[in-house]
Amino acid sequence: MKITLLHTILLCFHLLASIGSYSQSNIQKWDHSNEDALARLSGALKIKTISSSSPADFDSASFIQLRIFLENNFPMVHTVLERFEVNRFGYIYKWAGVDKDLAPYVLMAHQDVVPAEDAATADWKYPPFSGTVAEDTIWGRGVVDNKGTMIAILEAAEHLLGQNKKPDRTIYFCFGHDEETSGHLGAESIVNWFEQREIRPALVLDEGLEIIHKNYIPLSTPVALIGIGEKGYATFEAVANIEGGHSAAPHNETAIDILIAALDRVHDHPMPAKLIPATNTFLQKIKHLLPGKMRFGINNLWLFKKKLLKEMGKNNGTNSLIRTTIVTTMINSGVKDNVIPSFAKATINCRILPGQTVNEVEQHLKVQINDDRITLVRTEDCWDPPPATDMHGFAYKKIDSLVSEMFPDAVSAPLFVVGTTDARYFRKISDGVINFLPVTDSKGMHGVNEARAINDYFKLSLFFEKLMMSK
Repeated sequence: MKITLLHTILLCFHLLASIGSYSQSNIQKWDHSNEDALARLSGALKIKTISSSSPADFDSASFIQLRIFLENNFPMVHTVLERFEVNRFGYIYKWAGVDKDLAPYVLMAHQDVVPAEDAATADWKYPPFSGTVAEDTIWGRGVVDNKGTMIAILEAAEHLLGQNKKPDRTIYFCFGHDEETSGHLGAESIVNWFEQREIRPALVLDEGLEIIHKNYIPLSTPVALIGIGEKGYATFEAVANIEGGHSAAPHNETAIDILIAALDRVHDHPMPAKLIPATNTFLQKIKHLLPGKMRFGINNLWLFKKKLLKEMGKNNGTNSLIRTTIVTTMINSGVKDNVIPSFAKATINCRILPGQTVNEVEQHLKVQINDDRITLVRTEDCWDPPPATDMHGFAYKKIDSLVSEMFPDAVSAPLFVVGTTDARYFRKISDGVINFLPVTDSKGMHGVNEARAINDYFKLSLFFEKLMMSK
């Protein structure tokens, strides 16, 4: 097996690249007004519920506007379901089920969105907060991440209520309002609400992974990646201190020189690559779809694993699946062009591979920095990777079965989410947290031209209907 053949396998992991279309022939038809549903989604996208890490910059008026919009556009949801407010703008909707002995489901989404850069507005095909419906697509900030999912959940519930349907299990909809900053006031506080009432959900479904089916991958079928875990998270500040002075008579080293040399060592010596169980299981799940030589390589990882890891490490997308990533995201130093600064500070962000810890990452950084003139400080928002959901457990099997029903040609496989989501907070009260949405062609997350195909949106809402009505 030549290493060049492994490159094709690696393409399967490029989750952030363009995703090819998937035939809708096996999707059941959405049987109520497409036009009205799209108008509701468009209306929600026009409301600028932008995240802010500063309370002083939080635009409460926009979130109040969204709340009123939801009440007016989903009247049955707001009549039949109980709604609880958490920290004013976080919402929990409770749809009481017929069987009180069954543990509930939780369907998650968040109301907040990232801003659209003013400098990039001209690059948008349609204005970012226009909610434009065109070209079989709906365009706008939040349609993918993640306000569009919230509207799809409410659309599904409103439709079922209009048919006098009632779920067997109690269903909770949990909509935080600060996922893009921290989730502390939203999802974390919502989980505290559940804890106080000793509610342990059987299944929690949030954003994360999707269906991949790229035209340039030699796969005969799409692959539904069902998220069973997330990476951990840590941010450190590295500060170099040394005597400053006048730029006309510099010392051999400055604080900036010292810090940059340390950052170079960190960059040149990443944490070791590992093929963790979730990634290995993914390979095993899709190997029958690959050419014979590829199958041979996957079946003989004892021989080819080192080569595979080496090649995966060359690409930013695949590298994030095999190691804890460490990257400098901010540098601060100096006050004037003719003053040598006495300090230089760098912010280092780390996404921690499942099986490793914040402490291990911190120790690795200290070893690589290896300079007493640099102080390494751990910031407050750090956490180890949460425990993974059992792919043989109820929650995974439930989502897997719905995927099989709606996408009979697809193969499902577990994987972990390289970013972070609000769902991580629920892992302490539920063994059934899943990160997955049944969509294939969402585009522009956090970037320009965020968009979702209309068929994908209706497919998403239909998926929620089926899940709500399943036992």
